[in-house]
Amino acid sequence: MKKTGSTKPRRSSVEQRLFRHWREFIERSNKSLDAEDERRLQVVTERFREEVAEAAADGFECSVTWFSLGLWSFDNEERLLCFGRTLKCIAKEEVLRPAADALGRWTYAHYNALCRFEIARALANEGRRDDAKAYLEEALPFARMAEDMPERDEMYEGNLEGRIAGELMLLDMKW
Repeated sequence: MKKTGSTKPRRSSVEQRLFRHWREFIERSNKSLDAEDERRLQVVTERFREEVAEAAADGFECSVTWFSLGLWSFDNEERLLCFGRTLKCIAKEEVLRPAADALGRWTYAHYNALCRFEIARALANEGRRDDAKAYLEEALPFARMAEDMPERDEMYEGNLEGRIAGELMLLDMKW
């Protein structure tokens, strides 16, 4: 007799397809970078953008795919869309699958901060100083939380709290 809840639910075909394309995207984008082939990187990114949009239209979205697409997007509007969708996915994922360990708690805190930081940078590039500042101020507590976690030494990804504070100072100086 099978125990209830003892196995993970199977991924839908949409979810399987999206994760397969995500892994291919990461591999191909890294190869494009290694070869310094900007045109190939654009093609790979566009193909992945289509897959992410198709999966979203089919009712499946995932923070890691939106985040990855946002990192490789150079258009401010697209970055705002991607990182905004990432935050919505993270909020949903936190409710559906609360962090069960230190890595999960750090991940949610860190990526909540990082997405807000990236949104703020895109807003600042558009000259929307007050909006950028608001996102940076929202990001700061998440960054502090992530950096205050004793486990962070194993997962350290740079001084995000300091980068956010620096951007806040730059915004104040520019205007």
